[in-house]
Order: sequence, then C-alpha cells, then structure tokens
Amino acid sequence: MVEREEDAAATLAPERAAELRAEMLDVVKRFDETGDDTLVLRMDYLEAVSREPATA
Repeated sequence: MVEREEDAAATLAPERAAELRAEMLDVVKRFDETGDDTLVLRMDYLEAVSREPATA
C-alpha cells in the first residue's frame, strides 16, 4: 500500500509523477472551500493516522 504521494511518485517515471501531482492538486482545489491560500475540505468521514518517527 502506498501511504504518501512521495511514495507513489517514486514508482513512476518523472514526467508521470509530475502529472500525478498536478492531478492530485486539481482534485484538492476543486473541493477547497476557502478561495485563498489555505485549505478547508468538507468531509463526512476522516481517518487520521499519526506515527512517531523511527529512532535510530
């Protein structure tokens, strides 16, 4: 399972990774409710996963 955009992009050719990033930003902007440089998304369900950094 790919957990972050960077992980997904690492599996793609550079030009496709750039396209994926642009597509993801377009989707987020479509649902942004602010109209400024901040981001507010209306969600009916949200699952948040938080992890502590690994220690060496």
